[in-house]
Amino acid sequence: MPIENPPDELNYEYYQDTVFSKQNFKGRVLREKEFCKCKFIKSDFYKTNLQSCIFEDCLFENCDLSLWIINGSRFTDVTFKESKIIGVQWNSAKPPIKANFYDCILNNSVFAGLNLNSIEIIKCQVWESDFSDANLTKAKICSSDLRNSTFHKTTLVQADFSDSTNYSINPNLNKLKKTIFNLPEAIALLKYFDIIVK
Repeated sequence: MPIENPPDELNYEYYQDTVFSKQNFKGRVLREKEFCKCKFIKSDFYKTNLQSCIFEDCLFENCDLSLWIINGSRFTDVTFKESKIIGVQWNSAKPPIKANFYDCILNNSVFAGLNLNSIEIIKCQVWESDFSDANLTKAKICSSDLRNSTFHKTTLVQADFSDSTNYSINPNLNKLKKTIFNLPEAIALLKYFDIIVK
């Protein structure tokens, strides 16, 4: 049976099957904490500093995770739902990152250089985020708004962009093979070629 709402001091190093609901971790420093099969619901992690923490098979739902610092922290089979995750340097986490995002705000996120094979980013707002040099093989980035996000030397083999909008992907500067796009948005790919479309 999950433990509901433990004391917010987090005096223990290890938590399993614990539900953190409406907890305030805003601006705090958490060092070397490990969370396994935990749920964080409607909790505030704004500017929280996570130092070498471990999250395994965890859920974050309706949380504010904006500007959290995740230096050396590890994310394995972590799900983020309906959360605000703005301005996070994901490439400062300990690789590999195994996480999926659903109905989240991911603006100004940095995923540059990461292996994000099979990641799912579904129904998210992903403005001005950086995927340069990332591996997005078999990724599902569907029904998401990618306005002003950067794809440069990004591997997009078998990636699925179904129903996503506002992406700017130069086929000459990224690796595309069996990558899925929808019309009419896919027409944007043609602007990088010296052709005339009537």
